[in-house]
Amino acid sequence: MPLALDPKARITLVLDSDKDKPAAKQPGFVYAFLTGRRWRDVARAVDGFDEGDGMEAGLDRIYTAASVNLIGWRNLIDPQTGEEIPFDPANLEEILTPQEAIELANRLLTACKPDGADLKNSGSRSRTSSGKSAKSARRRKPAARGRRR
Repeated sequence: MPLALDPKARITLVLDSDKDKPAAKQPGFVYAFLTGRRWRDVARAVDGFDEGDGMEAGLDRIYTAASVNLIGWRNLIDPQTGEEIPFDPANLEEILTPQEAIELANRLLTACKPDGADLKNSGSRSRTSSGKSAKSARRRKPAARGRRR
């Protein structure tokens, strides 16, 4: 079953600022795997973050990218109440700084991008023919030139 369709296939991303916390208390953002189309959407948003159409538009793109396929979070505690923050992707801007949103979007892309080993072990045939290669052309000797007088 494709990972993007598998309801059990999940990616939990932890921000760099939380890596030193005990695993049981680390805030984490839970994502479903990206399809190719969704991967492109996130990549476009990250690449276009600082396009010339203004900071507000860039922020909209990056927070949208960080929320693509976001299906949950864990250990996000409201500092005022001490209670866990209920999951609602619409509140991502109230939780993350722009730099953290960019970090999550980039990590999501990296987590869903196949590496060389994945491509080699995919079981798919190579796009190139597995037949014999054409023989190399023989190098010709230069033609004899007439003598100059």
